[in-house]
Amino acid sequence: MDVTRALSDVLLVHGASHDASSWDALRVELGRRGVVAAAVDLPSSGGLFGMEDDARAIRHAVAYYRPRVVVCHSYGGMPTTSAVRSGTSVGHVIYLTALVPDVGDSLASLSADVPEDGAWEMSADEDWIQAVDPRDLFYGLCEASISDAAVAALRPQAVRAFNERLNNEPSWRSVESSYILCLHDRAIPLSLQERMAARTRISRSLPSDHSPFLSMPGRTADAIIDLAFQSGADRP
Repeated sequence: MDVTRALSDVLLVHGASHDASSWDALRVELGRRGVVAAAVDLPSSGGLFGMEDDARAIRHAVAYYRPRVVVCHSYGGMPTTSAVRSGTSVGHVIYLTALVPDVGDSLASLSADVPEDGAWEMSADEDWIQAVDPRDLFYGLCEASISDAAVAALRPQAVRAFNERLNNEPSWRSVESSYILCLHDRAIPLSLQERMAARTRISRSLPSDHSPFLSMPGRTADAIIDLAFQSGADRP
């Protein structure tokens, strides 16, 4: 099988407070393995938009880039699950320590049992939320220079996106899906990851923090390629 040809296009969907540039190191590693990856910016990161606005951005990106695989991280699993449909170019969704909602779920409801411990703070007008200590929460295993750059690029996240519920059939019911667990994630506890992974067909794990695309981009690229080919020769 020609891996380069089969994995000619991957779409990367970032999580809350991030943007498409957060994937740059992973895109380089995928490129070294013959994989061309595009990334989409979600409007709720830095703008007062909701989850369905983010889903609309993903739909537009899928129509434009025609990816065979979509990889979504953290909150990005919410709009991806809403946006991706069977009958499009997408044959596989990979959830990277991401939320995998069912109908009626929101980020707020799925994480209701997760202890906050002061990890997040909300703006006075309650429109925005952001991490109090993102280095610890997101980038605990990253080199200092990498975490410094990542923190500097963060944006406030619209609270509206965290409260909107999935109101259509989730993509994982009709599109091949898999999960990458991050064993040292402080933002999404392993217990919640395991609960989310149970909704997908197969999973792998990385000894990573919340951001393996920064702390171990090479191993993350390998895991993505490994999972993408679990669904057989006709899909990436």
